Amino acid sequence: EQTMLSGNELGGSSESVSDSKDENVLDETEDAGEEYIDETLFLGDSNTVRMMNYGITSLKNTLAVVGMGIQSVKTLKCIQFEGYSSPITMVEAVKLLKPRRIIITFGTNNANGMSVDDFIKKYEEALDAINQFDSTDCSEKQLSVAFAK
Repeated sequence: EQTMLSGNELGGSSESVSDSKDENVLDETEDAGEEYIDETLFLGDSNTVRMMNYGITSLKNTLAVVGMGIQSVKTLKCIQFEGYSSPITMVEAVKLLKPRRIIITFGTNNANGMSVDDFIKKYEEALDAINQFDSTDCSEKQLSVAFAK
């Protein structure tokens, strides 16, 4: 069974996915096409790297580090841009790239050893840092995080 925590209430109550429809979970729609993917910036870990390796995303719209957890989004200087003498954080990269939307796919590396409450707190902190930039559609209202029980 999965428990769905809506972005509006990450610190609040949770509902079983099978019991009710969460307003933050998108209904199934027709494929939005390559343009939608190309206009989306993907932030994540090795699962996100694999999306690039399989040709779903590209270097132009993927910021991903194998082994990275959500707690490092604001602090780990892991993104190297041409013309920069040293790496920058994912948050700094989002500011530079000004994406239309962001999908954050961290979680795998946080599954072992981090409590659900700490995971939620770190996601909220990362979202707050990213949401400083008006150029994104990323918001807590649009985020849903699923945890397997």
